Amino acid sequence: MRKTLIYTTFYAKNKSYESLIWEWLISLRTLGNYKGEVVIFDYGMSEKLIKKLLEFELGPPKIVKLKKANSFNISNRRNIDVIPHLEQYPDYLIAHFDADIWFQKDVSPLWDDCKQTKGVVVGKEVGRTCRFRGPEEDQAEYSQKQTDLRGFIFGGFIAGKQKAYLAKLNQMKSLFEGSWKPYIEWGMDQTMITHIIDPVVDNLEGIIYGLSTYFCEIQDTIKCKCGDLNYIHQGKDAIGIHVLAFASVGNENEDLYKDYRFKNRYPELWKKHQ
Repeated sequence: MRKTLIYTTFYAKNKSYESLIWEWLISLRTLGNYKGEVVIFDYGMSEKLIKKLLEFELGPPKIVKLKKANSFNISNRRNIDVIPHLEQYPDYLIAHFDADIWFQKDVSPLWDDCKQTKGVVVGKEVGRTCRFRGPEEDQAEYSQKQTDLRGFIFGGFIAGKQKAYLAKLNQMKSLFEGSWKPYIEWGMDQTMITHIIDPVVDNLEGIIYGLSTYFCEIQDTIKCKCGDLNYIHQGKDAIGIHVLAFASVGNENEDLYKDYRFKNRYPELWKKHQ
């Protein structure tokens, strides 16, 4: 039997943000058909929210408190802070998803991808670029990497066998604590994962597990719609939908993505389990 772990890191920076962790968890346990272990690494949740999560009737998550971090640096810190905790899961298949991703289909194909991949599974955003955030000596190599990829690697999803997964996080840790340290800023995790990815051993085609709204088309289901008509996932159902919450949820832009939200597309499941 496969040993699997899915985790996220979460900071409830405003009241509206609390809905995201519920969309993530409810959809994972229902439409995502996931029965394995779930961990939420807590960068700042109320005791009331934690209590409610621990009472979730479809399978409560384990909640692990981490040292509080600036909200603009959590996407960077999480890749370091979780390492000692993930070391406790030998022989597991592990996946991280941003908390503003929800699941409209069974996530189990991911575990086959992990088993068949020597390195890690990540998602390539075709036709887009990510501004370089790092030391000047690595900029040319990074630019070439984006050219070769015809895009960059999404920072909100990564999966793999435990050893390969931790090797990638420890590679990021070395950079964050070494030559890249003076350049740390929000979004740097995407620059870094793009920089260190190895197309020879890593599976770069996992974007279907966390498809951002700008790559989505709403039909009866949410499908992949990419500018590259020959893209491998073109026209396929998204498994995970990334709703770009950081700059929208809890402010005047929140309604921009209302048609992509789990709670609006599946109100019966939302009302039943939230």
